[in-house]
Amino acid sequence: MTLVWAAVVLAGLAGLAPATTSRATTAPVAAGGGAPRVNVAAFRGQGALAFLWNDRAYLLDGGSGRLHVLPGAGALTNFSWVPDGRWLAYRDRPSPLDPSGLRVVRATGGDAHPIGGLPAPVASFTWLPAADVLVVRLTGTTPAARLPWLVTPTGQAHHRASPTTGGLLAPNGRTLAYAVTLPFRDPQTRSDALDTAATAGGRPARLVVARHGGIILAGWWPNGKGLLFWLDPFHSRSLAADGLGLYTLPLGGRPRLLTSALPRSLSFSPSGREVLLMGGSGRELWHAKTLTTCDVETALCHAVPRRPGTVALDPVWSPTGTTWAFVQAQDRGRRAGAFGFRTTQALLAWVHTHTLWIATAQGTHARELPAGTGVYGPQWSGDGRHLLFIRDNALWLIATRGGPPVKIVGPFPGTPDLFGFYGAPSWPITFAWNTQTPAPTAGPPRATANPLSTARRGAPPAPLRVLHQVTVAPRGLLPAISGHLVIWLQPSTAKPRGRWAAADLYGKDVASGRTFAITTAGSVVVGAEGSLAIPAISGSTVVWADCRACYSTGRLPPFGNVRIYAKDLATGHESLVAPGAGREQWSPALSGYLVIWSQEGGRHPGLCWPLRSSEPTSTGHGSVILISSRVMWLERTSHGTFLPIKNKMSACLAQVRTGPDDRSGQPGS
Repeated sequence: MTLVWAAVVLAGLAGLAPATTSRATTAPVAAGGGAPRVNVAAFRGQGALAFLWNDRAYLLDGGSGRLHVLPGAGALTNFSWVPDGRWLAYRDRPSPLDPSGLRVVRATGGDAHPIGGLPAPVASFTWLPAADVLVVRLTGTTPAARLPWLVTPTGQAHHRASPTTGGLLAPNGRTLAYAVTLPFRDPQTRSDALDTAATAGGRPARLVVARHGGIILAGWWPNGKGLLFWLDPFHSRSLAADGLGLYTLPLGGRPRLLTSALPRSLSFSPSGREVLLMGGSGRELWHAKTLTTCDVETALCHAVPRRPGTVALDPVWSPTGTTWAFVQAQDRGRRAGAFGFRTTQALLAWVHTHTLWIATAQGTHARELPAGTGVYGPQWSGDGRHLLFIRDNALWLIATRGGPPVKIVGPFPGTPDLFGFYGAPSWPITFAWNTQTPAPTAGPPRATANPLSTARRGAPPAPLRVLHQVTVAPRGLLPAISGHLVIWLQPSTAKPRGRWAAADLYGKDVASGRTFAITTAGSVVVGAEGSLAIPAISGSTVVWADCRACYSTGRLPPFGNVRIYAKDLATGHESLVAPGAGREQWSPALSGYLVIWSQEGGRHPGLCWPLRSSEPTSTGHGSVILISSRVMWLERTSHGTFLPIKNKMSACLAQVRTGPDDRSGQPGS
C-alpha cells in the first residue's frame, strides 16, 4: 500500500497524520492504566509498532517479540517510519538540551537519540520516499525556522531554500510545491496560486491560479511527475466540510477534475497510477459514501456500486495491488438530519453496523471478514495477508484468509468521541505501524540517492576526515560522550583533606555550544584511585559517584559518604540512585536506564575495593556485565532493586528512571 507521500503537509491543513498498529506479549494490566496491555505472540512477524500510552512512547518489535520503552520526557506526539522500516522518528517535548524535540530510534529499539543541529522546536516532519532523510519544518519566525530542513538519522542537518514556510516536497526532495494567496482587495474573493520552486534555489514556477478559490495540496504523484490538490471555492470551510473537487495536475500540463469528495486521506495503488478514495458529497459519513478509483494521468474515475442501504468508508489498497479493504456501515439516509442521532443509543447502534470487508481491485467479489462490529481505520500488513484495525478503543489484527481477530494493544487510556466530526470519530490512539522487515543494522547502506550527498555516482567513498574539532574544556578530566553531549570532571577550588582532590561534573552540548554545570561545590571527590570517579552518560542521563555528604559530615572516604547520583539533562531531574548508608559506592556504568556500580560492604566489608579488572562495564541496552579476578556476572533486574554479587566483591544494579518498567527484560542471571 502506498499512501499519498505528502501525508505531512508542511503548513496549514495537513500536519502529521498518526499511523497505526501494535503488538506484544500479554502483560495483564488494568485497562487504561499502568503499562500497556499487549499481545506479543499474535504480532510475531508483523514488523514493528510504535504507540503512545499515557504520554509514553513504546515500540513493539514483532521480530524479537520485545516491547521497548522509548526515551522521552513525556507528552510525546507523532510517529513516522522511514519507508524501508529501519528508523522511526518521533517528537518529544523540547528542552534546553534538545530544542527541537525530534528523536529517532531503530526498528529494533536500539540507537535511540535526539536529532541535534535544529535551532527551534519541530512543527512537522516526514521521511523522503527515496532516502533515509527526514523533511522537517520548525516553529517560529526566525529565518532558519522558515526553511525546510533535511536531516539524516545520524544527525546531519541541512536547510534548503524556500520561498514559503509551507508546502510539500517532491519525493526526491528537490522541488517544493506550495500555495500562495495573491494580492486582493476583498478577502472573500481572494485567489490562490499553485507554485513550485527548486530547493537548491531559483525562481518559482507558477502552475495554476484558482480564481476566487483556495488551493489545498493533497500530495505529489508517487513518481513526482504531478500533483493532486483540492479546490476550495471562496476559501469556504463550510463548503470544504461537504466535499471539494479533487484535481490532478501533471507538471507542465493543465489541471483536470477527478471527482468530488471529502478532503480525506488517499490510498495509491502500488504502481502509483491509480488512487482509491471515499467518494460522495455531504459531511455526514452515514449517507451516500462509496468507493471511487481514479487514474491520476488520464483523469478517469470509476464509482464502485455499493450494496443498497450501506456506505463504504476508510478504503485502503493492499500492497499486492489486487485487493481493497474497507469498512461497510448502514446508510441512514437524508432523513437522519445533520446530526444524525437523537440519542447515544442510536449513535452506538450505528457504530455497531461498521464491519470489515475486502474486495478485488475492481470492486468485485466483496466479502465480510469476521472482525466483529464497530470497526474503523483498517491498515494492511506488508505481505497483504493481515489487516490491523481499531475496535472497542483497541488495536486488533485479523488474517484475510480466515480466523478470528486478535486484540494486539488496548483498550487505550482515554475515551473516544464516537460522533467526532459528523461520524468520523476522534480516538485517543496514536500509533505507527512499520510493516516492513527491517534491514540488518550493520552492513552497507541503502542504495538510494541521498539529497544531502554531493558524491558522484560510481565514485569511490571518500576517506574519513574530521568534520569539526572543538576544545571542550582545557582542564577537563575523564570525559564521556553520548551523541552530541560531552561530560567531564573539572578541578574544583574546594579543599578536601589528605590525598583527596575535589572536582565538579560539567557538560557541553557540542551541537549548540552550550556548557553547563551538573554538580557544584566540588562534590565529586577524586583520590589516588581517580578512575573510580569516571562519570557515565547514556542518552541524556548522567550518573556519577558523589561525595556531597563529605563536607556536611566532615568525613572523607572510606567512611561511607560516597553515593551514586543520576540526572536527566533533558528535564533537570536529579535523584539518588540508592541510599547504601554506611557503604561507599564507586565506578558507575550506564546502559539505557540501567546503572551498575561497585559498592563496599556486603558480607565481606573491606574486601570489595574495586580494581581496574573489576570495574563495571555495560554490554548494551538492558544488560550489564561485571568482570573481575573473582567473578563474572551478568544480570537483569526489575525496577528499583539491586543485587549483590555472591563473592568477595559487591556490585549493585538498579534502574534510574522513574517511569514504567521496560517489560522486555525479565529478572535472571
